[in-house]
Amino acid sequence: MAAETLGDWLKGAARQYATISETPAIEVEALAAAALGVKRAWVAAHHDEPLAHAISSKLNGLHEQLMNGVPLPYLTGKQEFYGLDFFVNPCVLIPRPETETLVEEALAWLRRQRQSIAGLDLCTGSGCAAVAICANHDDIDMIASDISAEALAVAKENIKQHKLQDRIELVQADLATPIRGSFQLIITNPPYIPSARLGNLAVARHEPLLALDGGETGLDMIGRIIAGAAGMLGTPGLLLCEIDDTHEQAALTLARQHFPNAKCSIIHDLAHKPRALRVEIPGESHG
Repeated sequence: MAAETLGDWLKGAARQYATISETPAIEVEALAAAALGVKRAWVAAHHDEPLAHAISSKLNGLHEQLMNGVPLPYLTGKQEFYGLDFFVNPCVLIPRPETETLVEEALAWLRRQRQSIAGLDLCTGSGCAAVAICANHDDIDMIASDISAEALAVAKENIKQHKLQDRIELVQADLATPIRGSFQLIITNPPYIPSARLGNLAVARHEPLLALDGGETGLDMIGRIIAGAAGMLGTPGLLLCEIDDTHEQAALTLARQHFPNAKCSIIHDLAHKPRALRVEIPGESHG
């Protein structure tokens, strides 16, 4: 796909990508900005910029990957989440707007607390949830764990980028296995897709299966998390666990077994789908 100017390349790339995307012009501009090391606004204002052959070849290679289904954030190395920019690569799930529902719920609860909070983020991946929470609430320090050393390397970059090294500690762990203590907030976006469904999902073609595969029913990790949290959640305490939209009743049943005296409910996302299990242990009353 030869092109004399940046504008020529953008027009041709967007025309092809329109067969796949609803916002082709925006996405190919973002791709070009990342390849050129400039802001998207610069790309939009420099359509007359002549393209050297090496740059044109680089853009064509990235566009070919985009056409083959590689997610744009993996090609640009960036994804926005809760108004913040995050570094991502194929070792981590791409942060999604649906997970912002958990962050919003956590922050609403944190604002009602009158004490400093210890938080735990399990299956942290890119670290987006822990970073978004700490960046928006001063009275919380967190431990963020993941079984993947590669994912933790990404999380480390994001924690450093947002200057939260003093407040978020990273631990390589199978959930909370080596972690001790009591936490008032436990938040997690674990693998929860039933194994048999993965073959039909586009997300499974490029994003890490380790972060997606929830076993036969999709509840393998969720069951372990709920059971483990029963011995770690403080008073007051809040557990937030992202779930598959088919898990509503199963997740509630598990939660009520392990937290018989807690308030157990399901949070729905903006699309009105079941998105997260919410387990709250109210603070002790002083009457």
